[in-house]
Parts: sequence; structure tokens; C-alpha cells
Amino acid sequence: MLIGDWSNLQMRLIWAYEDTPPPDSAYGVKFGLRCWLLRRGTLVIRGEGTELTASAGQWVFPPHQPSRRDFSGDARILSIYFCAWWPGNLELYDLAEPRVCDAARFPLLEKAGVRLKRYIDRRFPGSLTDLTGERTDASGFFALEQLLIGFVEKPSEV
Repeated sequence: MLIGDWSNLQMRLIWAYEDTPPPDSAYGVKFGLRCWLLRRGTLVIRGEGTELTASAGQWVFPPHQPSRRDFSGDARILSIYFCAWWPGNLELYDLAEPRVCDAARFPLLEKAGVRLKRYIDRRFPGSLTDLTGERTDASGFFALEQLLIGFVEKPSEV
């Protein structure tokens, strides 16, 4: 792909946090990519004839279509949600099926996710689920963009 084409790619971080998963588990995302690293517990994803189980130490990339996501009661996740798209809403990652992989096989993905989360904790304390409304200056924005780029490129290796 040409550099000029890549320069049209838009990216936006929605959130990066580590905590218990949200209680509402029946949903899908129509745009963007959610990435969950299970720190503790398990997750079962059910939808359209598929069932997938993930456990602690695994990354999960849920599909866009609606599905049931059931986390165990003791679950704790590192959750990253971002959007990356070209004009016309063509997504960089458009997952039809869920993906699961062992975090140990992709240590740079976890490292990039943790760096992103730590920056947000320092720069935007208390912001969990919508960074788009937070105020920042140019240096804060560009630092966040650099960390986001460092994370966004990693799922392509999975």
C-alpha cells in the first residue's frame, strides 16, 4: 500500500482500562475493535453458531456482530477499545469471527496495551470509558497518538 493511502487512516482511542468487565454482556460493536486481555477468570462468547471460551492469559478480539459475552464472576481484564478506519468507514480490522490467542505468544501486544493504559491513568485519572471528551494540549494528544499507534499495529500480528 502506498504511504499516501496509509496517511488517510484515521484512529481514535475510546478507552484503555484494567478492571472488572461491565455487567451487560450481550452486545456487539458495529465500529472499532475491542481487545481484552483476561488477567483473571474466563470468558465465553456465543453467537451465530459459534462458541468460544477464553481464560486468563489470553487476548480476546470479539466480533462486530451481536453475541453473548459471559465473563466469570472473578474476571479482570485489560480492555482497549479503538477505532481505525479509512474514508468511507472502511475499517482497518473488521472481524467477523472472534479471535483468541495466548498473550505469551504476543508479548509486545500486552506491553503496548499496558503502556497505553498507564499513560491514560496518569494523564486522565478517573476516565474509564470515553476518552473522546477529555481535554488535553497538543503534547498530550501527540503522546497519546504515539502510544495508540504502538498498540494498533500489534493485532495485525495475531
